[in-house]
Amino acid sequence: MPDTFVDVTYRGLPLGKRLKLADHRPSTAYVEVTQPMPVGTAIAIATDAGVSIEATVLSIHEQTAGTDKPPGMVVQPVLARDDARAWWKERVALPELAKPATAPAKQVAKPPPTPPPMPPSVVVVQKRVTKPGIGVPELVDDGQDTGVMDALDPDQLEEVDAKLVDDGKRTVAMDAVDLAALGLDPAALSSVSMSSMPAQDDDGNGRADSEGDNKPDGGKSRKKRKKR
Repeated sequence: MPDTFVDVTYRGLPLGKRLKLADHRPSTAYVEVTQPMPVGTAIAIATDAGVSIEATVLSIHEQTAGTDKPPGMVVQPVLARDDARAWWKERVALPELAKPATAPAKQVAKPPPTPPPMPPSVVVVQKRVTKPGIGVPELVDDGQDTGVMDALDPDQLEEVDAKLVDDGKRTVAMDAVDLAALGLDPAALSSVSMSSMPAQDDDGNGRADSEGDNKPDGGKSRKKRKKR
């Protein structure tokens, strides 16, 4: 069969005219084009017979050194109409490509089951000896919550508040006494207070200031000493 040439466009934009359609198979063909479109691109193929066929790019082959195969792309046609299906079937020259065998899915090892939680261990402590012959057991925590004392009853608090009666009087703090306003000299009062303090005699006993004590040479003390 002679070679087939087609015009290829992408969204109305021409990608090439009189491009060779080679490797014609039942569901694929190879379009030789210098700049192939990316994989998944939808293109339109127009034939010399006036048949328009929509197709999708499956793979591309760019120009590489050391190979004789021209650059191009493998396309898969959409043969929904009868004229497109008949035109394509007349030019099939190669069998369908074998689908690559899919590798078996790897089996993912299941994680080991989680072991159940262990019960809390109970520690038994030997008895503690405080006195000879008397053993006191150690306190062991039983894991239970400590009890909480109930709060005060609000009704009882209201009864206590009801018994408190306000007399309506305000507590007033008394101001400090101003001695100068009373006509008193604070310095003089301080000296008087110091002078009124009892003095100490030779024996360490307190004595009051009097006329007899203020006598020269201490008259009373001499009399006592003479009697001795």
